Amino acid sequence: GSSSRGGRRALVEMIHEMRRSNDVGFTIDGPRGPRYEAKPGTVWIAAKTGNAIFPFHISAREKWTFNSWDHFQIPKPFTRVLVLMAPPIYVPAEATQQQMDGAQRELQNSLMDLLERGDSYWTEQAVE
Repeated sequence: GSSSRGGRRALVEMIHEMRRSNDVGFTIDGPRGPRYEAKPGTVWIAAKTGNAIFPFHISAREKWTFNSWDHFQIPKPFTRVLVLMAPPIYVPAEATQQQMDGAQRELQNSLMDLLERGDSYWTEQAVE
């Protein structure tokens, strides 16, 4: 699901899965962008379920990058990848709008840090 195709239903399904103790994962920048901008659904789900947000980024050394709005990437076969994770973000069930906005900023900052670290890792490796 996405904001343009069944997004609300997908959010409800994710909440049901979490309540069954299943993990869920999704990309956070939506089908229309802007690229790398976290949408508020992640923070909303965390507040509704009490589950933490676990920001992560996967950076491939060798990849194909599509000429699309999001620069979609597919790792090349047998390439090395780097998996980066940030500390979990917790959102209280009774979060105020100010707390929700703060969690949103924390998520955005964490994801951008992971992206920059992932991109620079392979650049630094090439220099060595």
